[in-house]
Amino acid sequence: MHNVMGMWFTQLALGVSYYAIPRLLGRPVYSYALGVLGFWTNLLFYPLIGAHHFIFSPVPWWLQSTAILFSVGMMVPVWAGTGNLLLTFKGGGGAVRRSYALPFFVTGLIGYGLASTQGTIEAFRTANIYWHFTNFTVGHSHAAMYGFIAFIAWGAVYGLVPRLTGREPRYPLLARPGRDPDLRDLDLGGRSPPGLRVGGRPILHRLGDRGRADVALADDRRSLDGQ
Repeated sequence: MHNVMGMWFTQLALGVSYYAIPRLLGRPVYSYALGVLGFWTNLLFYPLIGAHHFIFSPVPWWLQSTAILFSVGMMVPVWAGTGNLLLTFKGGGGAVRRSYALPFFVTGLIGYGLASTQGTIEAFRTANIYWHFTNFTVGHSHAAMYGFIAFIAWGAVYGLVPRLTGREPRYPLLARPGRDPDLRDLDLGGRSPPGLRVGGRPILHRLGDRGRADVALADDRRSLDGQ
């Protein structure tokens, strides 16, 4: 499922963004080179980072370490793409205010950068010890799907469907009120649960005997791999 998100949904959303945003703004994308860099480095780093959700589990230690390393590498395509597309908006504030589609793209791109950075931070063992086997990972995946993919999808619908049909939405002013509640839901849903999940203590204390046994098994595997 992790690779479905990164290799299909992300590429599709970015492809739509690279087409729609310049069309709606009436200007070329900020940097062709950053677009190429983001595409190829995403293909390089993404396939192996799914294992960062199995830190401190019975997965070979070398695979966990590789996933962490590649998760750090993912900052290259993420911020190359996010920065490139956001810089395309530079000087286009008036177009964004007048458009009912472009605010969705801006929000989705910010969501892409933040959710992906959150995933990289989660990959580190010092952070993962608190978040492993919790719903934090579920919240992270929802932030990516709703905070990034869904906003880009609605931006594409509002921006491209009128061009395809030759008809404007009947009630365009309803677009922005539809965006703001989504932002509030993502904010409240993402901020409130973490303290309840962790309770101020490392997750190892909440796993019980079986969870601690899994961590011990992972340590044993690391020792064997090092021999």
